[in-house]
Amino acid sequence: METIRTYLQDELVRRCKTNPRYSLRSFAKHLQMNPSLLSKILRGQVGVSPKRFEKICERMSLGPVERARLASAEDRKRSFRKQETLFRELKNTSTQMRDMADQFQVIADWYHYAILEMVAMEGFQSDERWIAKTLGITYSEVVEARERLIRLGMLEVTPEGQWRDNSGNVSNSSGQYTSIALRKLQTQVLNLALNALENIPVEKRLQGSMTLAIDQELVPSAKEKIVAFQRAFATYLQEESRSKNSVYQITVSFFPVTNNAGDIQ
Repeated sequence: METIRTYLQDELVRRCKTNPRYSLRSFAKHLQMNPSLLSKILRGQVGVSPKRFEKICERMSLGPVERARLASAEDRKRSFRKQETLFRELKNTSTQMRDMADQFQVIADWYHYAILEMVAMEGFQSDERWIAKTLGITYSEVVEARERLIRLGMLEVTPEGQWRDNSGNVSNSSGQYTSIALRKLQTQVLNLALNALENIPVEKRLQGSMTLAIDQELVPSAKEKIVAFQRAFATYLQEESRSKNSVYQITVSFFPVTNNAGDIQ
């Protein structure tokens, strides 16, 4: 398909063959165009606007048939470029939506971070079936979690098949669905706690609760202290663990059991 660019390229070659002293600068002068701009057009670095297209056709004394043929080619080229741009935009949007979905699932399904913690365990096996059996989840859940963590850059699998936790180097954006994901996560964690209450020996767990009457104005401060405790507790356990042979879940719940809390006088 001959376009205005290929037409100009062929015309410049033809003129140079006819007159060895003819140059790109001479051609640009004939077209009443800056030589640098003409060079960029010939190399495909810039396009030809409709106004400049008409100017070129006028300077080259092109008839209506030739002009219409080149104009049609330019229209098809512009249409193709628009389709390419649209395709790239759709692809980028699709990738962004996939990343958002991946981030949602990593937050919502407890076993993603459990898998990352397992990587640091002594005796860890880079085997999806072993991981599934150890965590009590399905093989397909492990495979999907592995691929999701890799896509987000939170997990690396070396050429030798070794798994590496890179989650400390990744910042997941907190999108509009984070609160929904966290609610789903807490539901799963509570179910895990119920299962532990029934099936894990008491010497391997601690589950208890306290009920107390408080001033509701202290709730924000209480939440801050709970978060600080969780972080300090996690840091203590990680720093003091001489051997990492288990993955534990710590859950602290703090909520009112009275209706319309704060309204009681």
